[in-house]
Amino acid sequence: MTEGTGSSGESKPPGGSGPPKGQQRFNRGGRGGGRRNNISRQNAIQQPKFHGKCEDLKGHVFECDSIKQADNFNKTVKEISQYVGRSFKDGGTMSRAINGLEMPALIPPTDPPDNASLFEQKYFDNKVKEYIMLESLMKTNNEKLYHLVIGQCTLAMEAKLAGDNGFETIQESMDGIGLLHHS
Repeated sequence: MTEGTGSSGESKPPGGSGPPKGQQRFNRGGRGGGRRNNISRQNAIQQPKFHGKCEDLKGHVFECDSIKQADNFNKTVKEISQYVGRSFKDGGTMSRAINGLEMPALIPPTDPPDNASLFEQKYFDNKVKEYIMLESLMKTNNEKLYHLVIGQCTLAMEAKLAGDNGFETIQESMDGIGLLHHS
């Protein structure tokens, strides 16, 4: 091989096979050659992926701009149901409410007969207390669920919900089951 020819026999400029030391060669032709305009990519601020506000739900979120939106919704509802079952007081009842997307109907105890024994009357009184406590707990858990679900919504999903009919009522009453049903 002589100076001025490459390995394949094509002629090269005398003095070597590349740009002078310290200078960069730019390919200005051909497919995909040349300097690329990376300015838009360099200046674009990368938004971190939204993982939700609840660390225990590990990125299970509600989003409205995903191709897999329906699949993600079902997976996120399942994860929330399991989380609520583990974490909320009387979580099993609330977990069933999430899975069925409706609050369970609480049935108040029936009044004891007029000639009830002392035991029957005290039993009834305890059942009434249990009913009142459960009713209060279900309301509290539903409100906690509302905040949990909103915390797992992307900003785009929150904006979509805010524009929907009926959301204002759900928001005012902090109805978690209603929010899931509405989503």
